[in-house]
Amino acid sequence: MKDALRYIGAALGGIALLGGAWFGWTQFQRTTADYRGETRQIEQTQANERFRIQAYDSFFDLCAAVQTDEARLDALATELDTDPSSGRVEQINASIAAIETSRASKINRYNADAAKDWTVGQFQANSLPYRINLEGETTCAP
Repeated sequence: MKDALRYIGAALGGIALLGGAWFGWTQFQRTTADYRGETRQIEQTQANERFRIQAYDSFFDLCAAVQTDEARLDALATELDTDPSSGRVEQINASIAAIETSRASKINRYNADAAKDWTVGQFQANSLPYRINLEGETTCAP
């Protein structure tokens, strides 16, 4: 009987020890979560040269894509001034609507990325506009 009580006590002690270790580990993880998360974020952004270069380049690429859309819109507007056929006017107007939507999408992505100051936004070049306005022309270089 005494041996059975010893085994039961040892089993309960082992369970209590495992439960305490598990509780201690989870509390340690919770306590250090902010620190570990911030460290991981720094490692994945600031310490990662590929991420830094890609983020830096992405702003130039988006800005240039917006400028390309603006040039396409100017070319279509110029073509409208040449008094094209009514069928061509419909095509031009459809193209203008599509390009304006594409341009707005690129501008929204550019502005959203610029606002991400903990990730890609911190690598935006000073020579680029902080935000691109939906109205007016875009300037990507000083």
